[in-house]
Amino acid sequence: LLKPTVLTPIEKKLVQKHPVLGFELLKDRKNNLPCVLDIILKHHERLDGSGYPLGLTYKEIPYYVNIVSIADVFDALTTERPYKTALSLDKALSVIKENKGKAFYSEITEVALEVLETIGILDIWRDPSLTADLEKFRKEAFFIDLVTGLPSFSHWKKALAFSIKRKGICFGILDIKGLLLINLTKGWEEGDRILSDLGSKIRLKGIGSFCRFTGGTFLGVFPCEKTALLKEVVNRVSNKYRVTIYTVIVDSREVRFDSPEELVALLMKKLRERKVLTTKGGIEKLIRKRRR
Repeated sequence: LLKPTVLTPIEKKLVQKHPVLGFELLKDRKNNLPCVLDIILKHHERLDGSGYPLGLTYKEIPYYVNIVSIADVFDALTTERPYKTALSLDKALSVIKENKGKAFYSEITEVALEVLETIGILDIWRDPSLTADLEKFRKEAFFIDLVTGLPSFSHWKKALAFSIKRKGICFGILDIKGLLLINLTKGWEEGDRILSDLGSKIRLKGIGSFCRFTGGTFLGVFPCEKTALLKEVVNRVSNKYRVTIYTVIVDSREVRFDSPEELVALLMKKLRERKVLTTKGGIEKLIRKRRR
């Protein structure tokens, strides 16, 4: 949501996971109202089946969910984002009206249009003095991952472009096994502790330029001579929290790529191969896969 340009297909899929993650985070809390969980999980569903994450249609979407969906869309349309300007009231209402009977129930849409036209756009979001801190946070969050303190992937790509021109450079990918399961069973605080500890140790040791790519996956570019130091850091965090951290390191002389995205794809492929090798019969599975 903080990226000022169009999302990549991978980024879009990640954004579309937020209803499920929110639902999983809150479903076991005491005193939860079923309607609240429904809203969290289904507020991006649309009557024509074009929504996510479940692709629900008509009668599968409760009225109260559809009410919140319209409010969410109206807020998104009339709020300025790093990647777009805010629409006027008339244009926002026009968009909602166009989706009457398609994305939203007709009877709900008619009432919503009447109410929203009366209320209008709240002035609080038009006052820069009231939103300055929020905008500062948004910009910082775009460039820095707030959990690890490492650069975001978009910012890290600049360091990558500079570093690959140097000799003796290695690329690395780290992945914390089962981070989502840790979050769900031990709490998100535990998952954040692991991420924060790994990120801070990488930064303080000055190993190289790393970023948190997504979830529990880190990408890095660093002098090959610091490979041993990186493995030492990974082992310390792994032993401290009793987690497996897959580590793949590739010498820059061994790979060719035309873009950061190609490098990521290559590293992700090698990471998947490493994971296969750690399973029972992994070598045989990898050989069979390559023969295909």
